[in-house]
Amino acid sequence: MNIVTSIENGFSDFGNTLTIQSKNSISKTTGFIQPISYQGSKYYNFNISDVSAKENIRYLCICKSDAEINRGDRLILDNTTYSIVRSEKLIYKDKCLYKWAILKLYYPAKEDDFVDD
Repeated sequence: MNIVTSIENGFSDFGNTLTIQSKNSISKTTGFIQPISYQGSKYYNFNISDVSAKENIRYLCICKSDAEINRGDRLILDNTTYSIVRSEKLIYKDKCLYKWAILKLYYPAKEDDFVDD
């Protein structure tokens, strides 16, 4: 089995279904999302109710090579929405093996967020 087949099988066997919302379309792909942990356990001991701590966490997404993910798009996994901060391809011998992206939690602006004083 070659590396391309192994990666594709990994997505099929273990990946989650991700919804991609771009400005002009909605599509689906298969991939993984996990928190990025700098210096070991930096993000493991924060209070889950601390919104500022959650806003500073970045996530790594790895998805299939045919996924159309771009900066500014949104990814949805279950009931959580992420904004794409950066996206790149992993190329091996002129073939895209997978795409990766850095994500942050997406918080839509609400009408009551803008209060006139």
